[in-house]
Amino acid sequence: MVKLSTSSSQAPPPLERSSQAQALLESWWAFGQLMRQRIMPKVIGELELEFKDFLALTAIHDGAVFPKLICTRLATNPSDTSRILEKLEEKNLVTRALDTSDSRRIRVVLTEHGLDTVQKMRRGVAQHILLAVQHLPASELEHFAQTMQIMTTNIQAQFSEEPI
Repeated sequence: MVKLSTSSSQAPPPLERSSQAQALLESWWAFGQLMRQRIMPKVIGELELEFKDFLALTAIHDGAVFPKLICTRLATNPSDTSRILEKLEEKNLVTRALDTSDSRRIRVVLTEHGLDTVQKMRRGVAQHILLAVQHLPASELEHFAQTMQIMTTNIQAQFSEEPI
């Protein structure tokens, strides 16, 4: 079990029994649902994309430049990934070409339009999140950001040996 940093010298209670951890999980779940049901459809709909397109573009932007890696990130099969990439290519969001270091592999690259689209998606999501936190005091935002950084580090440590 990965221990979260705490300011107290006492060990935190087990997660199953922590009312604060339960409240965090419930709030996080509700926020995730709102992201999937309201924010993401609005943002990607304005760009005339589907959710799977958003996931693929994000994966490519974050380094999954080979179809097999994209399949893994999207948890889909090669034929579905191929259809997604064909659609993205038709919209001039990506290009596919032989990898220069290994001609047996295809490399997927964002076009300028694709990069611009990813940036628009991220800005759109960020705008909604910033609206959600606009009335929080700066000290609470800072504490929340620090907490998220600790959580991210702890989760990365749990999966440090597994490829993303």
